[in-house]
Parts: sequence; C-alpha cells; structure tokens
Amino acid sequence: MMVQPISRRTVADEVATSLRSRILSGALLADAPLRQDAIAAELGVSRIPVREALAQLEGEGLVRLEPHRGAFVVGLSDVEVGELYDLRAAIEPLLLGHAIPHMTAADLALADRARVAFDRAVAAGEAERWGELNWLFHEALYRPAGRPRTLRLAQDLHNNTYRYIRVHLALQGTPLLAGEDHRRLVELSRDGDIPGATALVVRHIREAQAALAAWIARRSASGER
Repeated sequence: MMVQPISRRTVADEVATSLRSRILSGALLADAPLRQDAIAAELGVSRIPVREALAQLEGEGLVRLEPHRGAFVVGLSDVEVGELYDLRAAIEPLLLGHAIPHMTAADLALADRARVAFDRAVAAGEAERWGELNWLFHEALYRPAGRPRTLRLAQDLHNNTYRYIRVHLALQGTPLLAGEDHRRLVELSRDGDIPGATALVVRHIREAQAALAAWIARRSASGER
C-alpha cells in the first residue's frame, strides 16, 4: 500500500494542536511571544505550517498577530470577559434547549461519564484537565441539538475563558460547585425540563463570569499578568 505524504494542512493542524494545548493549560501565559523560528525548530517543521497554525489560533481568539511584532498569546480584559460571557449566556442555553428534546439515553450516559471524570480530576487536583473535561461534559449535552456551527462557536468561547477560570478555581477550591451544577444539569435534561436546565446554564455561566472578572481585577491591581 502506498503511503500518502502528510499534507501541509495536517502539519499546521498538529502545530495548532500543540500550541493550543499549551495555551489552554496555562503553560503559555497571556502576552507571551510566539516566535515562529523557535516553534518550527522545536517541532521539527518549517515556518509555513507554524504561520498557518498561528493564523488558525488567531481565528479562535487565542493568539493575536501584530504587524512587525509577531504573534502573542491573547490575554483577557474585563471588557472582553463581559463580551465572551454574554455570548456564552446567549448561545449555550439555545443549544441546550434545542438538544434536550433529542437526547437519547446514550447522550445522557456520555454526559454523566464526563461529569464523573471531571469530579475525579477535581478530587485528584488535576487542574490541567479541568478545562478539557468541562468542555466534554457541556459538549455531550449540546451536541444533540444538531447545530455544529453553534457548537464550534461555544467551544471557542470555552477555550478562551476556561484557561483563566481554571487558575481561579484552583486557587479558590470552587470546582465542587461546578460539579454540583453539572449533576443537576444532567437530571434536568433527563427530566426534559428545558426552562429549568437553561436557567441553570445561564446562572452557571454568570457565576463563572463574576469569579473570573474579580480574579482579573485583583491581578490587574497587583500588577500580575
């Protein structure tokens, strides 16, 4: 069997995956420079897929490209936090409301497994996994809506906020509250309670927004990044 060569697009996707993981885990902090030459050398690729990967991450809101200066990890201001969470509060209840009538037992079981995995990661102090597992839980609830574009937008919003809220949760010890909300969301979805489930999603989002805004304000006041 003839082996097909790896396309440049595939290499760019792999580079984007590597950089995205570092950004979301907090390994790359806000405003950190992303040097194309250094990234290419580290990953053993040319600069072309690195440039394409950075453009992809810019589209996801994780990287900003500045003329004559290069690429940098995007930070969040209080204004940006408000915008991102306003979008989440509009989009996620919409997805959940459309999803609940179409949920199967398998969908609910998948959400419940993601919930349990999140709770176990919290109990083990595995903060680097919270963002991924949190999204897997929400994705399991939203995917039955059958709205893939809206789902991708919701995922981008999660990616842009959870790398910060993860640190806040680690410091404050409040992921247990998220876990309780998750458990209740599964129950309400199983019961077909669209008003109750969507109202809980909005409250869940707004409480996370308030916590993140307060954390950013404290960091700004102390001069941290």
